[in-house]
Amino acid sequence: MRKCGDCTECCTTLKVRIVHGEEYLSKYGDTCKYVMHGKGCSVWDNEKSHFCKLFNCGWLVNEAIPEKFKPNKCGVVIKYEGTDVETSFAKYWCNERDYKNAKKSMKELLKIAPTRETTKNQIIAK
Repeated sequence: MRKCGDCTECCTTLKVRIVHGEEYLSKYGDTCKYVMHGKGCSVWDNEKSHFCKLFNCGWLVNEAIPEKFKPNKCGVVIKYEGTDVETSFAKYWCNERDYKNAKKSMKELLKIAPTRETTKNQIIAK
């Protein structure tokens, strides 16, 4: 089973919602205030991170996705729409600060984990 390790790409690329007493909500592209760069989340083992734990990173759950596409290496965060990677479609978010790398990665990733739209376009093209 894969682990996040030093990757905090979802904490930067996506909106983060943390609730503990008061609510903290980051914006897309803003790094969550609980991130410890190179170490991960400072509140992961706390109930504050409940909403973050509901996010299932596509790279973590689909071991067919190569190591080079770990989100902090390629600038792309993947999430599956369903619970089964074999029958689910993927959603992608790109790190705009590393867009050139993310765009290149997306071309390869779409072959491994298609989106609903890319699958629809392939059917139409046939």
